[in-house]
Amino acid sequence: MLPSAWIAKVRHFPVIWGCDQPYHEPAAARSGQLRHIHIALPPQKFRASDRQAYRKCDIRRPQLNAALVYVQGELYEDRYMILAFFAPYAHDKAKVDAVMTRLGILAKKFRDEN
Repeated sequence: MLPSAWIAKVRHFPVIWGCDQPYHEPAAARSGQLRHIHIALPPQKFRASDRQAYRKCDIRRPQLNAALVYVQGELYEDRYMILAFFAPYAHDKAKVDAVMTRLGILAKKFRDEN
């Protein structure tokens, strides 16, 4: 989740930034508060007129799906850790429990320290 103070300054998100969402599975991803932002791989772009919440990669075109996986600090909300960039086939990569569990553990450690 991008910090509200920063969002207030930004009038338009870059056309490659999409929806910002948490991961709910597996449990380690949820407890680590692991998140992802959909990314439009060039030459694709999301419609600039769409609100960020509606900008999602098309699951019917998995070869173009991309996501930036990150975590935000708990005490220091201006601190972030980028953990992975899933592309292509981002949705498939996010379904690999071993990968998501490991990223969730790293996310929790970062949040606990930040």
